[in-house]
Amino acid sequence: MNIELYLPPNVAKEPLYQQYFTLLEEGLTARSDMTLSTQFPQLIHVFGAWNAQTSKRITQAHRQLIPTVYSPLGELAPWWFHQQEVRLSPTKLLAQKNATKKATTVLVWGENERRSIQQRQWSDRVALIPNPILTATITPQDCLEQLVTLYVQTILEHDQRMRQAIVKKMTIIEEDAPLEKEFCTQVLYLRYQYHRRNISKAALAQLATSLMTVDYDEDALVQMLITLHEEKFAARILQLLEEDKQITEGFMPLNPLDDKHTKRLREAVNTTEQNTIK
Repeated sequence: MNIELYLPPNVAKEPLYQQYFTLLEEGLTARSDMTLSTQFPQLIHVFGAWNAQTSKRITQAHRQLIPTVYSPLGELAPWWFHQQEVRLSPTKLLAQKNATKKATTVLVWGENERRSIQQRQWSDRVALIPNPILTATITPQDCLEQLVTLYVQTILEHDQRMRQAIVKKMTIIEEDAPLEKEFCTQVLYLRYQYHRRNISKAALAQLATSLMTVDYDEDALVQMLITLHEEKFAARILQLLEEDKQITEGFMPLNPLDDKHTKRLREAVNTTEQNTIK
């Protein structure tokens, strides 16, 4: 897995938070199934609360359709809420609420914090993994194992929601043409990956294989792509497949398109081996 860890500098000034972050960072780095990088992240783990940089990073990831695990570091527990409600403006309170709601999964250290978040209806996707620095109920190794499991679960659940959204979008296609619809579904999934700037080579290869091995109706497929307003995007994808020698023009339902948007597509193709869950 390729994971980005994000700890704002002003949050890192607190020794406990920096110690916890370092424990996770060093433990994850030591794993053979994990890469920490800001390039092509499958998931972003964001730390801190009541912090503009934290809220901004979660909002950015949400907009890019990148799943997030959000650690408020104990600062959404009831006593923290009381302090912040007295001290902060309604605008800053709303920013924290919105960031918490946008996180794919909220990760807390204790039951009081989980209950506080759920009672306020800020999130119903709250996981609990104790902080091994603060309690003897969990070892650092068990904490890391549970965290990796949570990462995998969050990525898979997010991917499932994206696929469900694609299925919903496909309902505008009325024709009973399962083969052509499957091609469109693959194109829409590549569109989602492009939106998050992380197009997997596996998804490209799957589309190329389908185009070369399945007997489909080209005219029907093109019409479906037009209905979905994805014909130009599909043509740009075909350009990438041709450049990569995965497909030749005889297997293309559309003429490939090479323009400035195709250049951006090229830049979004994940050239690493970290976009699969191992």
